[in-house]
Parts: sequence; structure tokens; C-alpha cells
Amino acid sequence: MLKKSLSPDRPSIQSSAEANAADADTRERHERIWQEFLQRPAVFVHDPRSLRIPGVVAMLTVQVQVSDRSVRRRLRGVVEGLRDVLCVEPLPEDHLHMTVVPPALLTRGQPRPPIILPDGFEDQALKPMREAVRGYGPFEVRIQGLNVFRDVLVAVAYDGGHSVELRRRLMEAVPQLPQKYWNMLRPLPHISLAQFCSTDGVTQLRDAVIQLRDVYLGTLRVTRVYLVRSALRDGLFGEMKKRAIALSPKAARGEPRIGRSW
Repeated sequence: MLKKSLSPDRPSIQSSAEANAADADTRERHERIWQEFLQRPAVFVHDPRSLRIPGVVAMLTVQVQVSDRSVRRRLRGVVEGLRDVLCVEPLPEDHLHMTVVPPALLTRGQPRPPIILPDGFEDQALKPMREAVRGYGPFEVRIQGLNVFRDVLVAVAYDGGHSVELRRRLMEAVPQLPQKYWNMLRPLPHISLAQFCSTDGVTQLRDAVIQLRDVYLGTLRVTRVYLVRSALRDGLFGEMKKRAIALSPKAARGEPRIGRSW
């Protein structure tokens, strides 16, 4: 059942010390992943069959969309610069986003929360989600450097802890939402750029990304997040339905809660 009431908003004032602590945690976690890749250079090839689950018709997530044209152009340029790396398959440009709440699947069969929720769940969740972020002001996300996850090539995102706080608020309002990814990893700010189509060319990938570990790719100003439903058919993504969850333009910048790692 969705919660109808929330704890009162705390003052939405962000200290630079808290933001720096959150970004330091992001940097440290990304560095650990990078070092693991250097020690064992390997990637997982994307297989649509992993999403062919009987009854599942869509994926649901909450995202920051990369809508700034200059940032999109820089990200696209970085991926195009890797066109000779055999294992890299760029994701569609309309896929560019930073995840706030990890994905859930929507089913017409038997739900298994929090990973598999009933089809139409997003219709119930939208109103309490909008109420949950009322009074939370816009913020910025700095995109700097590339990293290699086992299944995707990503750009590193530094959001000062805002995605953690937004996720906390949204999950207070809608407790059925997943806290972690399907592999049980907790969210880490990033923007996926490409998936892997082959295990060939991993050494090329490593050498290319070494040169781009700290490249500045732009800064996003976030004034809204989106509840996104992506249709699934035979494991392949189809039409996306995006519903805006606006932040409060007249509010001070939101205050991230650094002490909690949702």
C-alpha cells in the first residue's frame, strides 16, 4: 500500500561539506570498480534473453534525464571516439539518464515486490512521488570521467548526494520501490553510454578509458526527475512513457542526507 503521509520537510539547505562528502564517496566507489576492471579486464555481453520473463511487459524507474544539448553532444562525442573499440555498442541517445530509483519490472502475472510489481503500478505511485519532492529545490550534477562496469560503459556523475535524498523521500512515499539493483548493488551515480556486444577489444577499451578517466563532460541543472515506463517485448525495449516529477523552482537547493546509503 502506498503511504499517504510523509514526514515534514527539513530545511532545504545544502552544506558544501555534505556535498563534498557525498561526491568523495561516489569517487571512491567508482575508483574501486575501475581497479577491479584493471585487475580483471572482462565485460559481460548484453543478452536480451535475460529480460524475457513470462508476464513482464515493462520496466519502471525514476531518472534524471540528460536533456542539456551541450552535455548530450559531449557524451555522444566521447562514445563516437570509441567507435574502433570492437566490444562497444552505443546506447540510443534518448537512453541517456542518471538513475535515481533502481529499476523494477512490471508484470501482468504474479508480482514479486520489490523487483516485479503489478502492471499499472506507476499510475498509483505518481501522485505520492510528486508530493514527496514538494519543497525540494533544483540541483546540479557534474559529469566527469568514464568508468567500466561489467555490463556498461558509463560516465561518472557527481550530484552532491541529491539522488540519495530524493530516493529516500520517494521510498518513504512508495515503500514498494526497490532499494537496490537486481544484482543487490546499491545505486551509484552514473550515466550509461554503451553496452558490450563482444568480449573482443577489451584491451582496447581499457587503454581508451585510461585516457578519459577524468575528462570533464559538462554540468546538468536538474529541475525535475521522471517516472519512466519502458515497454518490454521479447527482452527488447520499446516505447517509453515519461511522467515529470517537478522539483520546486522557488525552493533552496535540496539538502542531501549523507549518512544513509540508499
